[in-house]
Amino acid sequence: MVLVFQDIGNRDNQEDAYHIDEEKGLFIVCDGVGGYADGEIASKSVIHSIVEYFYKSNTHPICTNCIVDAIKFAQVELNKATDHQLTNSKTGTTLALLFYQDGKAITAHMGDSRIMLLKENSQTIWSTKDHSLVQELFDANVLKSESEMLNHPMKNKITNALFSGQDAESLQITTHDLRNIAKGDTFIIFTDGILEVLSPNDLIPIVNKKTPSKSISLISQFVKGHTSDNSTLLLLKI
Repeated sequence: MVLVFQDIGNRDNQEDAYHIDEEKGLFIVCDGVGGYADGEIASKSVIHSIVEYFYKSNTHPICTNCIVDAIKFAQVELNKATDHQLTNSKTGTTLALLFYQDGKAITAHMGDSRIMLLKENSQTIWSTKDHSLVQELFDANVLKSESEMLNHPMKNKITNALFSGQDAESLQITTHDLRNIAKGDTFIIFTDGILEVLSPNDLIPIVNKKTPSKSISLISQFVKGHTSDNSTLLLLKI
């Protein structure tokens, strides 16, 4: 079961994009990078290209190398879009991708859109680590807590993404292989707009102690009308 929450926030347009394919087990969330023009085109372009790559290559089963190749293809296509479709020469998007099948998952991400795995009836979580300035400061022990990271004035500064003009072969794509995913576990994939009002620790009880539909309803109540950024969250209940 997959449920979606999306909100435009206090923005003029929606620069987040997502893709759901339950049959293939492919789930993607992208967030057009703030501060650049045409973020919504970049996010949609990257998703379209990744999906196109998998459908045309008919790769089965999907593997880590296949996912990396698909993202590289998306970078090449984004560079082409800069020349033919975009109004600005510089744009970009984050990426959070999950492939899940038969108790196993592969994740790939760039930027600060996040993937979390919550084990059923447990406080145990697995999460991707953001490619961001505040994450680097936390790793260097300059910032001491998630709260400090979420309230830092440079919290939206990312250090990695799919930017137009990059060489596809030089991309820094973080991937993970996850095993032993059981019935009742939950994946959530979300953009950083969600974190304006809900920390990861806030999300755990909302997702673990409620039905998926109730979880989405509660997230909507917290987020709608209370955030400046676009927000997108996919909830995948195994």
